[in-house]
Amino acid sequence: KERDADAAMARAEAEWRERLEAGGQRARELEEALAASRAAEAELVRARDVALENLHASSEDARSREEASKEELARASAEVERLNAELRRCGDTAAAETADLAKRLSEAEGLAERRLAS
Repeated sequence: KERDADAAMARAEAEWRERLEAGGQRARELEEALAASRAAEAELVRARDVALENLHASSEDARSREEASKEELARASAEVERLNAELRRCGDTAAAETADLAKRLSEAEGLAERRLAS
């Protein structure tokens, strides 16, 4: 009976050691999985940060391009206004010169008629 009890005790102790060893192995596997999970999480955080930085840079680039376009549009509008003003001045000058030429022509015609009449 004592031998049976010792054998049972030895079997129980062996089983306990096997379970303890298996539990230790499982704990190491879980620790490795947790470390891998944390590493993956850190990589995702880095990727998110890079994506946010890129998005911010894209937004800044878009704002810069928009601002440059607005400035170019303002310059083009100012040039159109300048050309319109110059065109008006040319038109005014041409009208004045035409009126002056018409006046001179009329005066010349009047002078020619007076000479022919005398």
